[in-house]
Parts: sequence; structure tokens; C-alpha cells
Amino acid sequence: MPYLVRVINRENWPEPDENVQVCELDADALNDLKTTENKLSTWYAEDEKDIDDAILAYLGSMDKWVRQEEKEFIFIDTKDITINNIKIIVEPNDTYIKDHEELHRDLACLQLMDIENLCGEFIQVLKCGNLVVKTKQEIRELFKKAVISDLICSETIDKTKHGTLKKYVRDIEAEIATEMVRKT
Repeated sequence: MPYLVRVINRENWPEPDENVQVCELDADALNDLKTTENKLSTWYAEDEKDIDDAILAYLGSMDKWVRQEEKEFIFIDTKDITINNIKIIVEPNDTYIKDHEELHRDLACLQLMDIENLCGEFIQVLKCGNLVVKTKQEIRELFKKAVISDLICSETIDKTKHGTLKKYVRDIEAEIATEMVRKT
């Protein structure tokens, strides 16, 4: 079952056991649905085992998350998006994770009613437990695997745009090199 993955700020959303309607949401929840040109950026996972790939693609597209303790992601079944007549468009996006650009999807041509429907979907997804919380250490392990698999390399990261991410990956590369020296 295919999913769309989106980062959220969990504290802006009701707890799963709360019976909250969309019209009762705090306005801060809308920060997680910020659009550009009426499009909402998401990352695609073919099934639950591919969710980490979608998360890695997202994390590899920017560096503002590096200093945070954890990141929270929801994953929504694509049929729950299309049932609301929301268009899902394959829109490759920049990520430093090799061969992951094509995992990007935009929810396109969004109007206010679509955002309201997405709020309802987010509430339902959280009630179902479709939330992945990645700690700083888990994120580091994702990147370590990506470096070992040659999916990301600090040399390809633009320092002027993503200097923090470049340093982060460089530190992981150094850690891996040190571990390899110790093993020999």
C-alpha cells in the first residue's frame, strides 16, 4: 500500500484519544500544511518498509533539522488522498540522496477545502498511529547507512546552501573511516 510521508510538529495536533473535529484544531496545526503555489510537498513510500527511504529523501533535501533532537513524520495512504479528489503529482525535488529525487510528490491545485480535508486526514492518521518519530540517533543511523551505501557524499553537498548538512555528512564519513581503521 503506497504512502505519502510528511514532517509535522506533533504538539500542534490533538492526541489520538481526543475527539477533535477539524473546526476545533488550533491554528498552529496549519503550519504543517504550508503550501507553495498551492502545492504541498510530500515524499513517496511504496509500502511501510520504504518509509525510511522517504524520510531520508526529505532529510537530504535541507539542513534546518540537523540541530533538532527529533523529527516527527506522518504517513498517509495515497487512496485516502485521492478519495478527496486531491491531485498527487510526481514532481522530482532536490535531495542529496542519490536516486531519491523521484520519490517526491506534490499535492497540487490545493484550495481551502482541500486543506480542511487534509486536516481531517492528519487527525485520522494520528489516531491510527501512522506516526514515525526519528530521534537524533536514529537519523544519524539512517545517514550512516546512506553513506555506507554511497547514496550520499559530503562532496556533492553545496556548502553555500546546505553547509550544516555538509558538515553533518562529513562527520559521519569521518566516523565511518575511523571505525574501518579500528577494524584493520
